[in-house]
Amino acid sequence: MATFRKRSNSWQARVQLSGYPDQSKSFKSYAEAIAWARKIESDIDSGSTNHLIKANNKVLLKDLLERYKLEVTCHKKHASAEAYRVDFWLRHELSGKSIASIKSVVMV
Repeated sequence: MATFRKRSNSWQARVQLSGYPDQSKSFKSYAEAIAWARKIESDIDSGSTNHLIKANNKVLLKDLLERYKLEVTCHKKHASAEAYRVDFWLRHELSGKSIASIKSVVMV
């Protein structure tokens, strides 16, 4: 969802959607701010958000699964059963991919 506000002599557009980093930018005109916000929302809707998730390109699913196993699984009632499931996913080829490259199409 985009919000707009007047700041001094410019307009600030801010796009906030759950699961995506907040995006904000200032423009000289209100029309430019609206156009930019629509483009960002359109990119998110179409799934072409690679430019928004640059920080997660190096984080592998394997790293997150191992951290989950060490920090969360050990505190559960049936830790051994969950550790077995996590180990299954660690052996899967998907665990070697970066988080940013995993899309729902890959999961099917």
